[in-house]
Amino acid sequence: MAQHRWRDSPDVIARLIDKDSVKTWSSKDIVIKPNEACAIIVDGKVKDILTETVMKNQVGGFGRWLGGKMGLGATDSKLLFAITGPVNLNMPIRGQLGNGESVQGLGTLRIQIQRDHIPKLLNLFTSGPREITKTWLSTQLQREFDEKVVRPLLASVADAAELRQIAFQERFEMSAEVEMRNICEMWGLTLLKAFCSTDPTDLEKAEALSAKIAAQTAQGEAITDAEISGLERHESVMVRRIESEYAQAKAQARGQISVELESELKGLRAEEARWEAELNVERQRIEMVQSERQHKSDVSQSDREQKSEIAKELFGVVQARKMERMSQQSESVLERQKHTDDIQTEMMRMAAENGALTPEVMQSFLENQSKQKQADATMADATATAGSQNVGSSASPPPATTKTCECGQVVADGWLACPSCGATL
Repeated sequence: MAQHRWRDSPDVIARLIDKDSVKTWSSKDIVIKPNEACAIIVDGKVKDILTETVMKNQVGGFGRWLGGKMGLGATDSKLLFAITGPVNLNMPIRGQLGNGESVQGLGTLRIQIQRDHIPKLLNLFTSGPREITKTWLSTQLQREFDEKVVRPLLASVADAAELRQIAFQERFEMSAEVEMRNICEMWGLTLLKAFCSTDPTDLEKAEALSAKIAAQTAQGEAITDAEISGLERHESVMVRRIESEYAQAKAQARGQISVELESELKGLRAEEARWEAELNVERQRIEMVQSERQHKSDVSQSDREQKSEIAKELFGVVQARKMERMSQQSESVLERQKHTDDIQTEMMRMAAENGALTPEVMQSFLENQSKQKQADATMADATATAGSQNVGSSASPPPATTKTCECGQVVADGWLACPSCGATL
């Protein structure tokens, strides 16, 4: 037997069907599931409400069509189908909190059509379509839901933080159950549960954005720190590598320089040994020449010292005789001077006694005395000069003869070698 399906969409929750509107050649059965119910309405009266059964030959068929044409059977026969299981009605929530923040969200009313309350659905079909869907029913309940439940409840909330608390959900469910009871009972609906979920407000979005930016900033700082640490490690590795390469190059250069310096030092030491040998030879030669010169010089020096001693002895004898002669001359001069002074004194005394001591006499006396002194000084000088000449002629040794070397050095007589060049004379 063919079956008739009263519901072809999950959104449909109830439907009113006129039996005469279903026209088929063969009659069809209708299967009523456990979560479905069907009210049979004949001539405006509810005859029965069925569930979990199969309704045989309910719609369609040629005999029913022919009986309707001939006026046989019921003149008005309808079938009212409904879902008896729970149905969720989703309705948008829009409003403002007590602090002026806008709130958007979604409210959910979980309803159920009881088997005994199916006939009340006729109140909906009176001014509505013959098919009731979740969307249409939500639209019918939206205005009353907004005005009696959503707006008063949101106005009593101070800030968005209260929307996330359990107390707000309890208040929402209680308010929906109280305010929506009348209209639900009038339409045969039973409210089982009510809850809402609100979208983040602008302030929450701003706070979330701030937290996200802070987290991203911290993440960026962490990444930057990690990169900086990596760069520092890479830099330290590069520095250590450069230092190692520099130390190796420095060691190689130092080793090369040490080898070169060692070779140069060996050469210098060999040269130094050669120079030292030549210097020793030259020093020995010079010492030999100097010893020979010293020997000759010692011989000539002894001769000169002997001659000098003889000259000194002769000069001392001459000087002693000179001093003796000068002392004798001085004594004679002093005696004569004293005698002359006595005579002059006596003459001046006699002139003074006789009154002949005049300025002219005094001047003449002084002039004579000056001339006498000059004569004595002249005679003393002449005597000293003559004595010195006699001493020089008798005490001075004979002048030494000299000769000139080929190098231009003047060499005294008696020297066997030149003191400058060492050549033998």
